[in-house]
Amino acid sequence: MKITILFCDSCHGYMDKALDVFNEIRREYKKSKIDIIKGYKGQFDVRLKEEGFEDFPILIYSTKLKGRLPRDGEIVRYLKKHRES
Repeated sequence: MKITILFCDSCHGYMDKALDVFNEIRREYKKSKIDIIKGYKGQFDVRLKEEGFEDFPILIYSTKLKGRLPRDGEIVRYLKKHRES
C-alpha cells in the first residue's frame, strides 16, 4: 500500500496536519510507503495506491470536497473502511 499526502505548504496548519496524518498511518500500517508532497494552494489530499493498481490512485480525502482538514484518526478510519470493502 502506498499513500501520498499532498498539502499546501503556505497554508497555516497544513504541514503540521500532514505530519500528524503521516504518523497516524505509520502507527496503523507500519509497512506502508507514505510520501508527503507539497501541493497547490489550499490543497490537502490523501491518495491511496493499492498493489497492482498503481496507475489508479484512490482519493481517500480532500479538503476541496470536505471543506476542512481531516480530524484526528479520520484518515485511518477511511483506510480501514476501504480495506474492509
